[in-house]
Amino acid sequence: TDVRGVDKKLRHHPPTGEGEVTADLVASEAEESALIAAEINRIAGPEVPTSNGNKVPYSNIAILCRARRLFTRLEQRLREENIPVEVVGLGGLLATPEVVDLLAYLKVIAAPGDNISFARVAMGPRWRVHYRDLAALARWAATNTGQLQQQLEERDRIGEVDPGEERFSLLEAAARIDEIDDISGEARDRLRALHSEIERMRGRLRGVTLAEAIEQVLSSSGIEDELLVAGTPVAEAARANLSSFLDRASAFSPLEGEASLTAFLNWVDAAREAEDLEIAQPQQENSVKLMTVHQAKGLEFDVVFVPGMTDKSFPDTRVTDNPLKSVSEIPYWIREDRKYLPRIDFVKARFEEALKVRAMQEERRLAYVAFTRAKKALHISAAYWYGERATPGAPGLFFIELAGAPATEEREARPAHEAVTVGRRDEAPETNPMRDEWERRAEQWPPQDESVRDALFELGGRRVLEQALADPSVVDTLVAETEVDLTAYEKVRSEIAGQLELLPAPAAPPAADERLRSLSVSSIVQLARCPKQFYWTVVRPLPRRPSAAARLGHDIHRWIEIRSIGQGRLDDPEDLPDLTPEELEGDGGTGAPPASWATELKRSFEHSRFAAVMPRFTEQPFTLALPGGLLVRGRIDAVYVHDYATWELVDYKTGREPDADDEVARLQLSIYALAARRIWGVRPEQLTATYFYLKTGRAEPISGTDLITQESDLVEVFKRIEAGRFDPQPGRICNSCDFLRFCGAGRAYMAAQGAP
Repeated sequence: TDVRGVDKKLRHHPPTGEGEVTADLVASEAEESALIAAEINRIAGPEVPTSNGNKVPYSNIAILCRARRLFTRLEQRLREENIPVEVVGLGGLLATPEVVDLLAYLKVIAAPGDNISFARVAMGPRWRVHYRDLAALARWAATNTGQLQQQLEERDRIGEVDPGEERFSLLEAAARIDEIDDISGEARDRLRALHSEIERMRGRLRGVTLAEAIEQVLSSSGIEDELLVAGTPVAEAARANLSSFLDRASAFSPLEGEASLTAFLNWVDAAREAEDLEIAQPQQENSVKLMTVHQAKGLEFDVVFVPGMTDKSFPDTRVTDNPLKSVSEIPYWIREDRKYLPRIDFVKARFEEALKVRAMQEERRLAYVAFTRAKKALHISAAYWYGERATPGAPGLFFIELAGAPATEEREARPAHEAVTVGRRDEAPETNPMRDEWERRAEQWPPQDESVRDALFELGGRRVLEQALADPSVVDTLVAETEVDLTAYEKVRSEIAGQLELLPAPAAPPAADERLRSLSVSSIVQLARCPKQFYWTVVRPLPRRPSAAARLGHDIHRWIEIRSIGQGRLDDPEDLPDLTPEELEGDGGTGAPPASWATELKRSFEHSRFAAVMPRFTEQPFTLALPGGLLVRGRIDAVYVHDYATWELVDYKTGREPDADDEVARLQLSIYALAARRIWGVRPEQLTATYFYLKTGRAEPISGTDLITQESDLVEVFKRIEAGRFDPQPGRICNSCDFLRFCGAGRAYMAAQGAP
């Protein structure tokens, strides 16, 4: 028996008004998704709610699922209804179409043999290659692979070469497109251009950082441009997803080796397996949040939908942690929480029954988490048919406890809970209602009539292609007999090998000291605040916790940019807003900042004088070139020009105001002023630089004549780094420093301040 809650007394929150709980039982997963989308369209809108509460902002709505397998249909339906949606967490983020498209480009660049990724790129909205033309590539690749393997095996017998696993990929087939006959002329041109672009991308990525590589691919592929042009709420949410992905990429730091593209893609694959171990960090964008119940712990929303409440899904009482069956499970008798676990009973049936009881208890706790995330309205639902099931399911126990159920052979009739409004209660169809949809989309393979061609992006065609690429036996059925001139092949291969020998070797990655010859403004401010924190962040970077304060700062800067110019750019991970240590201070939390924080900061900006004026430049990047090849990079939040003569540089601060005697406080604006003098030729007397503190609504303008940083001062900063002077400088930033636990000076400072 689980005794964790025996002595615990539950206390309800003070009353907050009338709530709403509804329950619907529908025929299929498609109808469930449509029902949820219709209700969101009824209650929600893109703007903040009016004073009488007629509309709920999208960001106050969440869809909580027991498992991620429900995400695809739900996200697809919301996008079809033009409802912006954010799939929270890395696992869900990796499943969004825009991130999947970006990953496909990255994978085919890093691994040219990745045929699935090449197929997705080729069939995407930019290249629009039909699957029949890709099937022709697959036939060519399969045929030539067979011939090549035979050749290598013959050479292996005489000891010349090991055949290994050599095979032709679709990318290599595209390089030999002129040798393939059964491809349309338009597809031939597109595949030739696609191959050339991928090769150009691969060449450009040599010697650049991971963040630069991903940004270049995002720009070259057209994914970013397509979303910028669209301008819809769905496109805005998609851009937010890409921005979140870039944040993850910029934070990637492997334990060993360089942060290469291959290492990052391997980490992405591993991260998919740990989908529920990450902390949920919903962004501030006005979008519906789609996440697992596990990720929603600690969060609250006005309206919550909990779909998929069917038997064996939610609750899911499968026992996956039996220590007597799985060697990966820690034996119960050596675990510190063993008194809460079933006692080991070597009567198999009795012990397995105890494990099932415990599994149900955990599911009930999870259901409690899901239901209590709702502040005003809770909508639960279930369907008989999900995915490609061969038999219908049944409503789950938790759904029945709330919505009731008619009598069956196994149980008596159960009334609905008095607080629950039961909506639809469909009868179970005998066959899967979604089967008709699959039959409409799936095309017979191969087509009986060559004149019968499906639409360019039919789901059925993609499925056949994926099967053909994943299963060699399917490919074999498509392979046609083709004569291959191996002598010509060897001649071309030798010519290309000779040309490659003439190319210069790829530039080696820059050494650590070379990387330190280019610094951001925020890094320079960090160095001035605490050289030791700079050392552990920039010189010998250690892993850092996700920061709620940093996420808030990025989100608010992005929101102001979009509000000021109508659209925002995707953050370049190498050129993010200059967030100083003060803005990174907070409660030390790693989750998403409360929505009320963002609301207050946005309201502060809207009430300021800056909200009514269009800036000349917004999020303006700059680079200062110093003697000796040194570089300083920065990004000015906004540049205003008043009366065609006076320039004002504005930096929006989301953190606390500095102390009055803080000597470092002006450093950031002083560097901005130097950039304005160098880049735009603005004289000091024409210049004002302003900190605007969003928390207090106070603006602090500083005359350009008082901002006296010179190039020589910045050169001295680089000399200090070269000299290796990184002594700790304890102060208020110790409160939020990730490295405090192994910094003796910082711990001593905190102890002197009375911190525990």
